[in-house]
Amino acid sequence: VSKSGPLRNYRKHAHTIEAAQKAVAGHRKLEIVYRAYGRRQSDRHVVHPYCLAFVEQSLYLIAHSELRQAMRHFLVDRIEKATQLREPFAMPEDFDPDEYLARSFGIYREDRTFDVRIEFAARIADWVKEREWHPTQKLEARPDGGLVMAMTVDGLEDVMRWVLAFGGAARVLAPPELVERTRKELEAGAAR
Repeated sequence: VSKSGPLRNYRKHAHTIEAAQKAVAGHRKLEIVYRAYGRRQSDRHVVHPYCLAFVEQSLYLIAHSELRQAMRHFLVDRIEKATQLREPFAMPEDFDPDEYLARSFGIYREDRTFDVRIEFAARIADWVKEREWHPTQKLEARPDGGLVMAMTVDGLEDVMRWVLAFGGAARVLAPPELVERTRKELEAGAAR
């Protein structure tokens, strides 16, 4: 028996996935109409599609956006239209999808690397120890049965969401940016 969390239905995105796969394989630019999270309007992007990545039960197109002049991660579910163009693009020779995502905690990346430290209460310490959450994680046992996890990540957004899921059983120790983001998110939740 196997049971996973809520699953996405990618059958309805078959055309988008096929267009993206062909563009990746042929090193052809792809034009997409994309509605970013929380936005009412869609944007038209011409992208250089590097790969499709399945991260945390979601499929993403990792591509360089000509509109944003930067690497972007496009959730396939939010791509409203995808059309392969005839124009080729030069794939960077040193791009390795595994290496590109290796330091991110989920899919989101920032242009900085952060040394993260999170303290977990004794009541969930064993559960946290049973998994590898990130390849750089190091665990330090506490005298009270709790533990501290240290890891180095390229982005804080996914780490913050993960910590919030533990409620009062987790506390961010570092970096200060993550402490502050988490505090603000908890205060906003309490205010609602």
